[in-house]
Amino acid sequence: MIRNHSVAVVGGDMRQFAVYERLLMQNNDVVLCAFEKCSFPGRFTSQPICRDALYGSDIVILPLPAFVGGRLNAPYSDESVSFDALFRVIPKGATVFGGKFDNASAEAAEKSGFILNDYMKREEFAVMNAVPTAEGALALAIEHTDGTIMGSRVLICGYGRIGKILSERFRLLGADVFVSARRPEALSWISAFGMSPLKTGELYYTELDFDIIVNTVPHMIFDRRLISRVKNGCVIIDLASLPGGVDLDAAKEMGIKALRALSLPGKTAPSAAGRIILSTIENMLDETEMSK
Repeated sequence: MIRNHSVAVVGGDMRQFAVYERLLMQNNDVVLCAFEKCSFPGRFTSQPICRDALYGSDIVILPLPAFVGGRLNAPYSDESVSFDALFRVIPKGATVFGGKFDNASAEAAEKSGFILNDYMKREEFAVMNAVPTAEGALALAIEHTDGTIMGSRVLICGYGRIGKILSERFRLLGADVFVSARRPEALSWISAFGMSPLKTGELYYTELDFDIIVNTVPHMIFDRRLISRVKNGCVIIDLASLPGGVDLDAAKEMGIKALRALSLPGKTAPSAAGRIILSTIENMLDETEMSK
């Protein structure tokens, strides 16, 4: 648990606000920056991103992703702040956390004397963050289909962290679940858990009579050729990071409903997602203390 620290929570969506609230409850001196478009009750206020606002902060928490196109990811701010400008106002010696740093931001941070700590690379974060992602996908499936999950034929493409959790959620709700994967051991686990395994490379030769298809694979799987074989009325949900794994234009042309669903934890479960972020940061800090 983080206690008695000076922390700056900078930018991001409502996951960051959940981090801010929890840090306050843990008896920290916390400043929230780049949320001026939000109106908060009582004591919650947003500060501008400047040296004075961040002064004295020994921990700085950036969002997920931390930067988009070289600018701070701050959808609730009127400011557009580059990573160079941000690193100029972060106090020297502060420990900086964030998610999905790219090489350019890491290099800029190093030139400014900071090491970026990426919580998205942590296994515990990836596993726990898969839960709100899977549940968000399940909510989309319920919203965009006419029938019930029970009795639906569902295809999950990919058996990574999200695929494992999502396929089990669908199975428990009574769906007839098929899961495609490449590795033989993954296909064995799928079968062992009472679901139907499919080899990803053989989807072109499989009858795609599914009510719901969810893709988790971060490269193009459902191209024009494969989508042309999907039955009418099927809903496709693409959870893969950009550029995605579903040809949305082809789906639209063919009258197939296809949804790109990015950053679901921040949209459907920001409070839980914020707790996951903070818990991961606490683990990283604990390990740093133990290594001293």
